[in-house]
Amino acid sequence: MELLSLALYALIALRRDSGFAAEAALKYFVLGALASGLLLYGISMVYGATGSLEFAGVLASSFNEEANEWLLKLGLVFIVVAVAFKLGAVPFHMWMPDVYHGAPTSVTALVGTAPKIAAVVFAFRILVTGLGTVHHDWSLMFALLAAASLLVGNLAAIMQTNIKRMLAYSTVSHTGFILLAFMAGAVGFAAGLYYAITYALMAAAGFGVLMVLSDGDNECENISDLAGLNQHRVWLAF
Repeated sequence: MELLSLALYALIALRRDSGFAAEAALKYFVLGALASGLLLYGISMVYGATGSLEFAGVLASSFNEEANEWLLKLGLVFIVVAVAFKLGAVPFHMWMPDVYHGAPTSVTALVGTAPKIAAVVFAFRILVTGLGTVHHDWSLMFALLAAASLLVGNLAAIMQTNIKRMLAYSTVSHTGFILLAFMAGAVGFAAGLYYAITYALMAAAGFGVLMVLSDGDNECENISDLAGLNQHRVWLAF
């Protein structure tokens, strides 16, 4: 996860002459580092509560009620917040619109696809596999995050005039659906992963259309740039 993020920090700032790209890279780096710190702090609390970093050991300790319950739940909160940052769930989505807008379209296509699938798999491994015994606690947090993401993501998306910012808020909204799938445990994970992969492919296709319509340094970013597309680029409009 962190190796992938390190590569994205550099790619987002690829356009050295763009102030937007530098700002987007800095925001992504600062908030990404914060999320990583929260994740490590949460993992350290889980280790302190269970005495193990192995998924099987954590699961066995919590199942046999040998773990420090309050320390385990506090660590769980930090882990869920870090996962929410990585997925871009409300209210931890503040980096997404600026990063999507500031990065080159080709890089935005990468930011909006591969890291999301990786974050979904990571969330399953650490929450469902390792912390399945406290499913009730983190599923309640996921329910609140999902409801907020669906509401804010959809309302904010319809108010945007920039296509990339609109797609960023669309990603926030779709993150809400993915979080809802996690509430069903291991069974829902398959549906959530399928949903994430499908959305990643559709997002890549959408950004691909923007790249085709872009002309050199003049990127197709605003909804007004698509005016008359059905008349001269029928297949792309379709």
